[in-house]
Amino acid sequence: MCTPSLAARAERANLDYLLLDRDARWKSRLGANKFKQFELTEPRQLRFPYDVVFCDPPFSNVEMRSLRRTVDLLAATDAQRASPVWLCFVRDREDELLDAFEGYDLERKPPALGYMSVKEETQERIFLYGPKGQPGR
Repeated sequence: MCTPSLAARAERANLDYLLLDRDARWKSRLGANKFKQFELTEPRQLRFPYDVVFCDPPFSNVEMRSLRRTVDLLAATDAQRASPVWLCFVRDREDELLDAFEGYDLERKPPALGYMSVKEETQERIFLYGPKGQPGR
């Protein structure tokens, strides 16, 4: 969800993926079978197979409990509910993130992520959060 750069890399590597994003321009770039228009703030049940979730939500525009409900809503099967969840988020809201995603057993995975589109001081605060015990990179 909200990971167009990751989807573009998956496309180049010929990997199987589905991008959920609000920007409809991705449909023409990736194809209808690789993209579904999706609003984090107005989630709907979608049925499609997956074995991992990657999400890079807009930090300042997302409420953690709402994001958790969205991830839970998409998990329609037992296998999907057991799938690992990986989130990119700002360290400043780490407690809020970990509290909202209680049960997913997430932890911060250093080092900080690099984003070409954000200020350097902000880049130093953005981390990948994923399942404990699994390497982040």
